[in-house]
Amino acid sequence: MQQRPPVGEPKPPRRRGVSPWLWGVIGVIGIALLALPLLITLRIIAARSEPPTGWLATDAAGLLELKRVDAGLLLDWIGGVPDGQNIETALASEAYATAYALTLFAPDLDDREQAMFLVRLAEALAEKDEDRAARLFVLAGQVALASPYIDDIARAQVLLQTGDGLDRLGERTAALRDWQQVSILARFAPEMSPPVREALLQQLMERYQASGETARVAAVQEALQAIGMRDLGTVKPVPIDTRPAPAPWPPFVLERVQARQQIAREIRFALQTGGTPAWDQLQTALMEEEAAIQTWLADPEEPNPFGRQERYRRWVQQMRLLSRGVLGEGHLPLWEARRSEFDLIAAQLWNQRELEIHLALQDRSPDEQAITERVWLEARLHAVLTFSDPGASRDGLYVRLADVNGMVTEDARLRLIMQEDDTMNLRYWRLPIGYFTGQIDAYEVFR
Repeated sequence: MQQRPPVGEPKPPRRRGVSPWLWGVIGVIGIALLALPLLITLRIIAARSEPPTGWLATDAAGLLELKRVDAGLLLDWIGGVPDGQNIETALASEAYATAYALTLFAPDLDDREQAMFLVRLAEALAEKDEDRAARLFVLAGQVALASPYIDDIARAQVLLQTGDGLDRLGERTAALRDWQQVSILARFAPEMSPPVREALLQQLMERYQASGETARVAAVQEALQAIGMRDLGTVKPVPIDTRPAPAPWPPFVLERVQARQQIAREIRFALQTGGTPAWDQLQTALMEEEAAIQTWLADPEEPNPFGRQERYRRWVQQMRLLSRGVLGEGHLPLWEARRSEFDLIAAQLWNQRELEIHLALQDRSPDEQAITERVWLEARLHAVLTFSDPGASRDGLYVRLADVNGMVTEDARLRLIMQEDDTMNLRYWRLPIGYFTGQIDAYEVFR
């Protein structure tokens, strides 16, 4: 029998065990540490299983790498080197972040040139960064599809190349989508001659044969036999020019532009030779240039208001890139502080152009109004896609475009639509009017 301690004597201290709740905490931590390698492994496997094109196809701005932009090439750009020549130089020197930034913001590239530079950039990156290359191939194809200013033959050629690039990267599903659009263009685009249709379909058949797509080969063979058997209609002219040519700078503005270009060249030389770059002079020259432009825009006696507005929009596009610190943070502090302002001005200019188009269409027929509206909405969607219009709502434009597609009855252009997609989130297609009116079923279009 255990003896009690004598009365009045202190009890011996009790031996304390580890608290149960503490054992629980230790157990949870141990399990977490054991599970961590497994979770990391599963995450890596999941990431590898995701296709590189599992992204929002319209996020052109998300592919910008502003901190990697070559300031020297940007100085050449604002120093007067033409857009295309400067992008060629960037590609040749493997300054890919610079080439991409210039392709988005260069004001004087046409839509076809922009799409082709995106293709070339993707091809250059294919062996260095497959994910980025795949995204650029997809973007190039979507840019070519969205623009109403690229003719269907050039559109098909771009899509053949983007499909080829995606196929080389192992993105067969995305490649087949681009090739499918080429098939639609070759069979239904109203302005292609039979020899052009045949050449495109032959190129498609070679790709399908190499890929083992036997059902698609059979469909192309049937399409080759059916060339010229369907009346594809006539493309109606657009009554209002939705993209006016830019007006030339007047002499007093041109003088300021040339002064800025000279200072940019001097800074470029100073950086190359170890001299002191005159950033303050460049900023002052830009401010004087802007003041001269505002005087020109405000002059009621100046002709060609649409051309002046387009020239100003292109200038603002160039300033949007400069305001993002690409010449080095702090070198143009007043410009960098106006980044949001320049984006807002760009959006306002797009809104202003839309209002002017609507005013010019008031006395036109309903069909002329609808045709012009559709071309304009496609142009604005293209601008959103390429980050040229930073303010428009893509969803709002989509709804408006869907409405106007149902209104146009006498125009045979292939109509641009947008479709939600499981892997790319958003997809552009150009489809024949017969598809919308029920005269051509989906199987015939998408086979």
